[in-house]
Amino acid sequence: MILAPEDWPLIIGNSSDICDMRTIVCLSTLVHSSAHSSISSSLATTREAYRATKESLVELRRFVAATDPDATGIAVTSSLSSFLPSTGHAFHQRHLGIALFMIIVQNCVLQRYEEDTAELEQEAYNFSIEVFDIANKAQCYRPLGASYALLCLMAAYMGMTEAVARTEILSLYIDYRRDFPGEKPAHEDEIEMRKIYNLLRFGPVTKGR
Repeated sequence: MILAPEDWPLIIGNSSDICDMRTIVCLSTLVHSSAHSSISSSLATTREAYRATKESLVELRRFVAATDPDATGIAVTSSLSSFLPSTGHAFHQRHLGIALFMIIVQNCVLQRYEEDTAELEQEAYNFSIEVFDIANKAQCYRPLGASYALLCLMAAYMGMTEAVARTEILSLYIDYRRDFPGEKPAHEDEIEMRKIYNLLRFGPVTKGR
């Protein structure tokens, strides 16, 4: 059985998750559409999701700041007394990181369709710097508690156009990647990230293109 978008609330109670699912479907349509395809509905949904995600970032940042061990004076250690506070901070930090991942992907796709991309480009830069900062601060939760940072750093790499900052993001990504060694060397992931960025920003490559 295939569920239609209007059926999603039946299986997901969180309105934010429903919005994310709809956005993912719309992003898939935009990413794999040619420039002449009828994408007005998906583009409108993605624009609205981008706006909503920017608004949610404000609240997520507030939660992260309120539970930041540096601000609360609670050191992140293995002791029981710091476990719950640090767990709360790690949870909100992860939520913020994933939201930044989503908005950078949305941003890259919107840059492909919007006529004036100056504001989007600046926002992509700012979001990528924010991800880099989160990934640095999340190192105390490595490996599993900060595993999401890999995904976020991939997005930050794609959203960053400044060469030096992009190199620093890639370096931190490779460092995090050592927590989860695989058959493929970490530095080869850069090739895949460039391919994903080109797909998001410019669309699928077709014959003769």
